[in-house]
Amino acid sequence: MSSLLSDRVRICGQRYNQRRRCGKVGWADEDSYARKQGIVHRILTGGRLPKRCRVLELGCGNGRVILFTARKGHDAYGIDIVPEAIDWAKQQAQEQKIEAHFTVGDVITLSPYADAFFDFVFDADCLFMVIGKDRKACVENVFRVLKPGGVFYAKAHLVNEKIKTRRRLGGKNYFDPKGQYSTVEGTPMYYFSSAREFKALIEGAGFKILRHRTMPKSAAGAGLAFYAADMWIEALRP
Repeated sequence: MSSLLSDRVRICGQRYNQRRRCGKVGWADEDSYARKQGIVHRILTGGRLPKRCRVLELGCGNGRVILFTARKGHDAYGIDIVPEAIDWAKQQAQEQKIEAHFTVGDVITLSPYADAFFDFVFDADCLFMVIGKDRKACVENVFRVLKPGGVFYAKAHLVNEKIKTRRRLGGKNYFDPKGQYSTVEGTPMYYFSSAREFKALIEGAGFKILRHRTMPKSAAGAGLAFYAADMWIEALRP
């Protein structure tokens, strides 16, 4: 593991540990998880997929969405590179007596999974934490592990393309317009894409875009001039 990736894993692990100690529900709040669960439920019940699906969440964190999916009767899998997150997810699955599959692993390679293994791959808060050329590899491997006719839901933070110079964010943190990322503790963490770049990323891997939507950015990003909006894409593996 590179030193950059190690720093990213350490920072995320610290957040999970802190949230767990404080009795929080996970990386985010209950409203955020409810929205994600609603998206998953809509896609799984929309008539395009089998009644019982094999589902993978990229960057599953402590498993809130995957446990919801398993409770709905689906074969549910979650992958996250942060051991603290997967440990928490497994504990919740055991306490709730829910069968789900949680793996510490890399969403870029998805190496634990065979080709054409899943019906649905869900990303809500992971792909925008994959930076640079790794984004292409990640989406190509999502295509690989999906069955023909499978669905991929992906989300992006959109960049304000008018920002051309580095913006300081306090302390060691900054936004780098060349790399299109912002940092946490000085470590590149969040990637900001243009809408056309995001669509090209998905289509370039072989997906057919079924629908997409641009949405207001999250409240946490209200004061960030380089963060323009959010966007989601629902795509089909032909």
